Amino acid sequence: PTGVELAYAELSEDSRPSIAVLPFKDMSQGGDQEYFSDGMTEEILNVLARIPDLRVAARTTAFAYKGQDPDLREVGQDLGVRYILEGSVRKAGDDLRITAQLIDTQDNFHVWSESYDRQLDNVFEIQSEIAEAIAGALRVPLGVDEKADLVIPTGDMAAYDLYLEGRARVRARGPENIVTAITLFEAAIARDSAWAPAWAGLAIARSLEPYYQPGTGWPATDAGIWERALSAAERAAVRALALDPDNASARVALGTVYRDRWMW
Repeated sequence: PTGVELAYAELSEDSRPSIAVLPFKDMSQGGDQEYFSDGMTEEILNVLARIPDLRVAARTTAFAYKGQDPDLREVGQDLGVRYILEGSVRKAGDDLRITAQLIDTQDNFHVWSESYDRQLDNVFEIQSEIAEAIAGALRVPLGVDEKADLVIPTGDMAAYDLYLEGRARVRARGPENIVTAITLFEAAIARDSAWAPAWAGLAIARSLEPYYQPGTGWPATDAGIWERALSAAERAAVRALALDPDNASARVALGTVYRDRWMW
């Protein structure tokens, strides 16, 4: 041959339904359950992300709208999604009320909505039911044998509460929050040592620890501080993955450890 022929094919657009989960509002009487409502948002987002035939916008982009009352059509355009899930959480002791509504951003019409009045220990069931309802409304398969496979529950609701508060502290960053997050995750593990998410949360917090040093807020300059934190993060991540090989947070933490050790 006298020349080079280049073969190419245009990539077809992803035809899967796309969805963003906006931060659920804290409707609790004291207004002191924001960590729980934010946690519910993250948990529901993670459950939806387990459905192979859905495209789910990243948490960081969706949480940019926290505290706002945006035009959902504009949100859909900004995030490149057609559907928006929004809702609210009201928690009083062991009583829990979660409302959720799915909106088509092309016309701002409701596709589905539901309210759940349950006890706190039914929270994992609610997450599964919301995912199942959304999959049904958008006519996509769950992609799992049982809807219960979408969530990884703990039988200790106090451990779950500690975990959600720990996640909120990690999101907030800063030396005090990271130290507190580590304490909260360790307390959750003390209550349920076989629950992978708590170990993964601890791994993430430990991997961030050397970046936020008490007193300065700056990354540590002592190599010993880095290695102690990274070793603790690695142990927690390995433990989480032993319990749940599909835990994404644990893999993020482990990747962070390897990166900071320059183990490309």
